[in-house]
Amino acid sequence: HKFAAKFGIEWQAALDSGIVYNASDACTALGVEPSVLDTLWKAAGKENLIKFGGGFYCCKLTKPGG
Repeated sequence: HKFAAKFGIEWQAALDSGIVYNASDACTALGVEPSVLDTLWKAAGKENLIKFGGGFYCCKLTKPGG
């Protein structure tokens, strides 16, 4: 429920629609290098970040230039 409250979509629905990625796949989807992904993550701010627990985080990112 934490995910849906933050992002307006259920976790399973996000998975099913292919809009969530691990870091490696996010680099590919966004067309960026890991260092750029790190910069995007930091720039997203806490308002776009949730922690599920056990070191598992999720952050809403915006594609550079998009």
